[in-house]
Amino acid sequence: MKKSVDLDLDRISKYYNQTAKSGFFQDISSKLWNDLGMNEVFHKIDHTLTKYGEQYLYASLRFVKKGPLVDEGLESTIETFVKNPRFESFLNRKLESLAKNGSYFLCNVFQRETPENPWYIILFYILSGLSVICVIFSFFMQWMVFPAILVITCNFFVHYWSKQNVSLESSSFGQLGEMLAISQLILKESKKQEVFLAKQPEIERLGSLIFKTSVLKPRMKGFSELAELAGYIFELLKAAFLIETILYYSLLKEIRENRTLIEANFEYVAYLDFALSIKTLRQSDSSITLPKESDLLQIDGKGMFHPLISDAIRNSIHIDKNGVLITGANMSGKSTFLRIIGLNCLLAQTINCAFASELILPKLKIHSSIQTFDELESDKSYFYSEAETMKEMLALENGQGFNLLLIDEIFKGTNSRERLVISSEVLKQLSQKNSIVIATTHDLELVHGLPDFMFFYFTGQDVAGIYQYDFQLRSGVLDSTNAVFVLRDMGYPAGVLEKIRGRLI
Repeated sequence: MKKSVDLDLDRISKYYNQTAKSGFFQDISSKLWNDLGMNEVFHKIDHTLTKYGEQYLYASLRFVKKGPLVDEGLESTIETFVKNPRFESFLNRKLESLAKNGSYFLCNVFQRETPENPWYIILFYILSGLSVICVIFSFFMQWMVFPAILVITCNFFVHYWSKQNVSLESSSFGQLGEMLAISQLILKESKKQEVFLAKQPEIERLGSLIFKTSVLKPRMKGFSELAELAGYIFELLKAAFLIETILYYSLLKEIRENRTLIEANFEYVAYLDFALSIKTLRQSDSSITLPKESDLLQIDGKGMFHPLISDAIRNSIHIDKNGVLITGANMSGKSTFLRIIGLNCLLAQTINCAFASELILPKLKIHSSIQTFDELESDKSYFYSEAETMKEMLALENGQGFNLLLIDEIFKGTNSRERLVISSEVLKQLSQKNSIVIATTHDLELVHGLPDFMFFYFTGQDVAGIYQYDFQLRSGVLDSTNAVFVLRDMGYPAGVLEKIRGRLI
């Protein structure tokens, strides 16, 4: 079922933010993420059931893995679900049981260092042992009741003194135990049904950890009076013998020793949720296809569209040169199409999905300059901000794989004469042998400075006094503009429009 609530992307991104950024083909920058509108896209394509799955999906979209374009491991997992519907149904039920587990911070357990136990923990063991001895001997020697009361009273002070630390962590401990228990059940069921999945982690060594977390997790309220009474009695026993305090420090030690194993189980549960989500996404939209990898620097996209646009117009493009320039009328669809290309190339390399009838491309790193703003706090102008981005693109190394460079309205922050010269020279330099650069512009004259580029355009037409767009990509160069029509449709005074037309003739 598709989620209807707003997603907390600050918390969802926590797992990604705390993951080491090395070892990937590309770490998607915040600029590219925002340029492609990926927050909204994430909300659209997210069909995960757990918070772990949400975090894993987000990280998967931000990290482009090394290796082939299509992740065969993901396809194999999805195929396993298709062939084993009974196991998929079981998996859905178990993941749904974690759906209410608001564990966005569980990743802290293995992504952050657990503090060492304090030296004075030995005193807790001594006090706990003394309370046990005193209570036992008090049944045989009445005078032992007094030292038993003294030791237990001391233990109560220690228990409630350490309760603050335990309470802060108890929620995460409870979530950790639930996650590990589900991982354990999934592993048992997969063996029972003879379903073999990749990334199956070891769980046997974590049995004691699951038990300890069940003891330390917060006591639930709302049960029967008898259950509440039993809970209070258990709380008194934990205080009298320092059970909770000792378990807390024992659990911290066990977490330190098994961080890698805990992470493996977290990623196992999250990955299965992620894979189920991709399967559900494909079932929800039959237009989604599996991309194909090319060894050549080319992009062949047929029937591409944007998932956030209802009844979207589909466009096709075949790029077999290093440079592409898209001209077009105002609001005709240039910027949106730029995002469609970038978005589909990203999704193809991260979740094996293309919103297209066919998409063929090589493995490539994506860079963008689509949304650029004046940075008032740092006193950077619009032109300066864009020039910085262009400089970063120019600095890309030619020998480091293929690149896709997306530039919307290149250098629109400066005057027309300089803009034409700067834009043509920068675009020619960017369109090197290992890069495809796709730029949009209003400057029709820019075409003359880029003889080796491919040219496409968007346009519209005046119909019954209203300028309309068909959002269809056409090959060639735009031979007319629509700015005056836009001003007319906005209700500009007729006298102003006539003077504008007169000067443009």
